[in-house]
Amino acid sequence: MAAGTVNLMVEILPLSPSRFNDIPFNPSDKIICRSCIYWELPTKFEDLLEGEISRREAEDLKREWLIRASSVFEPLGCLAYEDERVVGYMQFSPPEMIPTIRYYGEEISDDALFIACLMVLPQHRGRGVGSALLRFSVEVAEQRGFKALETFASRRPDAPSSPVGFFLKNGFRIVRSGEFPLMRRDL
Repeated sequence: MAAGTVNLMVEILPLSPSRFNDIPFNPSDKIICRSCIYWELPTKFEDLLEGEISRREAEDLKREWLIRASSVFEPLGCLAYEDERVVGYMQFSPPEMIPTIRYYGEEISDDALFIACLMVLPQHRGRGVGSALLRFSVEVAEQRGFKALETFASRRPDAPSSPVGFFLKNGFRIVRSGEFPLMRRDL
């Protein structure tokens, strides 16, 4: 993938195991992407919530998942950097690699690349960083022969990632409504 820029200050780079430690993690701001295993390992995520595993253990599990999954599909997302610091993160993959999808009672279309998470640090929102991350996913999807992007978005205004309004502004439509609507953008 070609690196991209936003306002000549933000660089978008593919997510890879070598960049794992760059995935955002700041618990005081409720940004815990590096240890979030919600999409990849739902039963272990429940263990994390119940205190049966630590954030560090969850982080190790996510790293292991990223290494294994990268052998099947790459890249699995991207990171936005400004002045060599990460300001945004996006994770995506073919839907069959994300077991939590089944809990939503919806099936992701076979022709769609699934966006599991899209997060921009609060102080960098509204500057085009999220749209740049999304453009990177479009490029990956098109190169890999996908016909669309799909995601479950959040209606909560305080959600740390994936807000409905952002996706609507970026060409997605609501396919199935609900608390976490299934959204799609045809390519």
